Amino acid sequence: MSNANVPSIRFKGFTDPWEQRKLGDITDRYKELVPTPRDGYTRMGVRSHAKGTFLTEVEPGQQIEEQELSKVRADNLVVNIVFAWEHAVAITSEDDAKALVSHRFPQFSFHDDMEPGFFRYATLDENFRRYLWLASPSGAGRNKTLNIGTMLEYEFTLPSRKEQTEISKLFDSLDNLITLHQRKRYMLTQTKKALLDKMFPKPGESVPEIRFKGFTDPWEQRKLGELADFSKGQGYSKSDLTEKGTPIILYGRLYTNYETVISNVDTFAVEREGSVRSQGNEVIVPGSGETAEDISVASAVAQPGVMLGGDLNIIRPSSELEQVFLAFAITGASPHEQMARRAQGKTIVHLHNDDLKEVDIVFPSISEQTKIGSLLHGIENLITLHQRKLELLQNVKRSMLDKMFV
Repeated sequence: MSNANVPSIRFKGFTDPWEQRKLGDITDRYKELVPTPRDGYTRMGVRSHAKGTFLTEVEPGQQIEEQELSKVRADNLVVNIVFAWEHAVAITSEDDAKALVSHRFPQFSFHDDMEPGFFRYATLDENFRRYLWLASPSGAGRNKTLNIGTMLEYEFTLPSRKEQTEISKLFDSLDNLITLHQRKRYMLTQTKKALLDKMFPKPGESVPEIRFKGFTDPWEQRKLGELADFSKGQGYSKSDLTEKGTPIILYGRLYTNYETVISNVDTFAVEREGSVRSQGNEVIVPGSGETAEDISVASAVAQPGVMLGGDLNIIRPSSELEQVFLAFAITGASPHEQMARRAQGKTIVHLHNDDLKEVDIVFPSISEQTKIGSLLHGIENLITLHQRKLELLQNVKRSMLDKMFV
């Protein structure tokens, strides 16, 4: 048996070598023509396999050009001949079968000994992606028209239909889990956004829309400069990072990682004289960045002994402000808008401590601040958890695609 036609990982009971078959030998061109509808319909726009199949609704009464349209059938291979070189192919689903496609989206149905779901993953292969690019030589700029005849000469290495089905089921399960965590992450992100909107008072108001039970007093408004001490980080940049040394936070982390509470620091530098270390009660704000929105954010540093790098504004709140509450208030409530307005610069924008001191902070009692900060931090932790699970599943899928296909 040739190891060249056997994948690294297989389901138990399958031992036969895989065989090479041309795409044109396992599919038939499918075309079920329909008249151009005068009312609205759903049309398919396949642009990126990685992003899936997009359906565009055409509204009733919208002007539709007379064109040759074909009805989509589930479990077909459909190709966008203009953007095939970008891997614009997909295996259609039952939902897609409600759509119509033009001649630019040829369809191919699979023979009975083929499992269409298997090809949803087989077509992700990088060799196939490169082949589509080579088979699309003509056209100007990004419009390179696919030579369908050349595409049909591509050879897939395939197992029996039974093994194809088992592989398809496995990857469908992985995709379902990935989608589940994507949805949970999205729902939690939307919940956090809604709470930030409703748990902080609107500009000009002294109470929020929703509160924890037992809190009724109006919130107080003061300048941040009256409620905190301010300082700056020192000197370090990306070029100073090392594999070992003292943990350090650089300003870029604040608008790339988007952590409201930094409790684990995994970047290091060799400490120099004059370095600034955290006490574990700081709120830090980047001093510069590409946009005012990017730098009008804050993170609470929960870990003492961490070096705080250059271009960081450091806020140490008084006993009237709870650290995590302040970080959420700056990032998601009215202080964010105030800071964005104060940021100055064109190519690079800057925020200074003097700007931060003039920001108006509306705040309740410490006990209410603590509850708000704890709730929002808990939601952020759940978002991070689903993000990590999502990344793990995506890595598992990539690894399995590499090891379960020839």
